[in-house]
Amino acid sequence: MESVGGYGLLFTGISHIVLFLVFWPLNGFIVFLIYRNKHIWKLTAYKIVLHITVVIIVILPATLLLGILNLTEKYDIFPRTVIAASTVLCYYSPPLLCAMMAVQAFNRFVVISRFGFLDKGLIFQVALCVSWVLITIFAVEMVSRGVEFTYDKPLHIYFIHNEEPEGTMLFVFSVFCLSFGALFFTASLVNVVVLNPPQGIPSSHLEKEEGREGVQDSHVLRHPRS
Repeated sequence: MESVGGYGLLFTGISHIVLFLVFWPLNGFIVFLIYRNKHIWKLTAYKIVLHITVVIIVILPATLLLGILNLTEKYDIFPRTVIAASTVLCYYSPPLLCAMMAVQAFNRFVVISRFGFLDKGLIFQVALCVSWVLITIFAVEMVSRGVEFTYDKPLHIYFIHNEEPEGTMLFVFSVFCLSFGALFFTASLVNVVVLNPPQGIPSSHLEKEEGREGVQDSHVLRHPRS
């Protein structure tokens, strides 16, 4: 692979920094709104959104660090432990997000399809906990066997040495979660658009509105404004 340099490196560095500056406060505000509103806090869908938002908040500082490294090309301004921690976050957060988005897609399908027997908050809470536990197990196992999480200077990216076979397993896990989520997202879309399309305004309601408008028009004709 060829090294990235010049304007390309400048663009990627600025892009990563802008991503942090824009989306970190926005996601923090989302967490604040969900936590503050007691009604929203009780809804399972927003609890799933909260988990997703927390993961994004955690990963974005690593994105900021990568942007600074790309922009300055000064690789010794951060301790190796900080770079390793950022690499770990960027490596494991995407599979975790894939799992949580699959849970969210399944939740939307259950709610839209009115499957009351599956619309239990405990089911989705367990699914979220399993997602956290699985990714944590992967991370602990790889760190414990000495996998090196570093920053590749020629490529200007976070890099993981000796990631197999866990790397392939995480990839398969991510693809499975994305496929699962896409399946239920499509099913929800078909349910809304094809099977249960939004109903128009009832004719009785339209007649009432037309009658009300007729009364208003006749009132205007009898009492024209000067």
